[in-house]
Amino acid sequence: MPDVPRITITGTSSVRRRKGFKSRWTGPSYRVMDIVLPPVSNLSNGFQSDKDEGTDFDWYVCNTTGHDTNNDGLSVGSPFATIGKAISVATSGQSIGVRNQSDIDYNEEIVLPIGVTLSGYSTEKPVMSGGVDLGSGVQCTVADETRVGANYANVYKVTGIAKTQFVNDDPYNANLVEDGRPMTIAMGRNPNPEYRNLESYNRDWWNADSVNTTVVDDGDGPVTIIVSHVYSGLSTYTEAQILQCDIRFHRAPNGADRTPVASYDSGTTTITFDRTGYLADDPEYETNEYKNRFCLVNLLPAIQRGQWAFWDNGDGTVDVYYWPQSVSSTIQYTTLENAIDGRNSYDCTVKSIVVQQYAATNLSTGASCALRFDAPAGGNIGAFTLDNLMVRRNYSKGDGYGHLYASNHDGYSITNCTFEDGRNMFGVFLAGRHYD
Repeated sequence: MPDVPRITITGTSSVRRRKGFKSRWTGPSYRVMDIVLPPVSNLSNGFQSDKDEGTDFDWYVCNTTGHDTNNDGLSVGSPFATIGKAISVATSGQSIGVRNQSDIDYNEEIVLPIGVTLSGYSTEKPVMSGGVDLGSGVQCTVADETRVGANYANVYKVTGIAKTQFVNDDPYNANLVEDGRPMTIAMGRNPNPEYRNLESYNRDWWNADSVNTTVVDDGDGPVTIIVSHVYSGLSTYTEAQILQCDIRFHRAPNGADRTPVASYDSGTTTITFDRTGYLADDPEYETNEYKNRFCLVNLLPAIQRGQWAFWDNGDGTVDVYYWPQSVSSTIQYTTLENAIDGRNSYDCTVKSIVVQQYAATNLSTGASCALRFDAPAGGNIGAFTLDNLMVRRNYSKGDGYGHLYASNHDGYSITNCTFEDGRNMFGVFLAGRHYD
């Protein structure tokens, strides 16, 4: 194989192809995509944990010895406690050195100013994380069987979590991680060991026995599309269990916005859902040839080892259930959406930092990716640099970009970066006029 510069992507992440890209996957579980971009330079072989970024910075941050009020942040002996504080005082042309002395994560979201460099200190690699500890789970008992099903003894629960704790108040964005291993939300579909973490891998979805679609258009506002799926395989589940689910359909835009189940008739095993507002005036995706193919997301009694699900209590709280690989594991869930928002920023640099466990939601309205660098539609702004980053365990609700979104910059460079363990996402989006 020729010595081709590369970005390394591992696990089940992927890169969305665009014009001007050439790509190749190798290996079923460890994948490398060679991305040839015009012009190509300085693409390298991934994150280097021992890279030394030096000790000379304008501002210093340490979340173990720092203080945002009592310290001035101007020396390694008087650091700020948060990256956000340093960002608030840094000006264009200045640099921020972030320490990692005790493996304590920076649970932060920041907006990167123009011309600022954010870097790990020396060989230390600080971790920006959207995850926090879920807390001690209680083992389920037979009293939980009506929710969890026959495997209740293997499942643990944390009850009464306010929806406001999740990104966009949506528990689907919880993105549970067990001792550094991303967990998968429980789903109703045929099993697939290789792609068990991808909701959108429709080859293994269920096929409805019959489908009925009703389109109602009163001429004033979005079309109302009511779809009923009859599937005999649902007979083992209760109405209450099914009503906790979202249904995913074969094609977008339902893939990006899962549809809550509206009703379930256990006598006829019929699921009904209302697509009002999801498709506006276009029923195309309800009438294509694959309209019988679907999966149910958050089907709690279908839970398996390494998976999780939730139960909406209807009072603004949810109970979270999980089946851990080990009862001694630490479980975290995601509370933040975006680590670094570089929209409308340029001449900025981020290097030697780990970014993990953020939850992407809506690309059009929010920062929506762990890392985002783009200008307004139709505009182009100056360059940015990402170097020696480890970006991992991020989640995207629907078919979105959870690791990195970069576009409309007039030149940028991405070197020594590794993107891995993307949950339910395309992973990385790269576009623009000139990039290395």
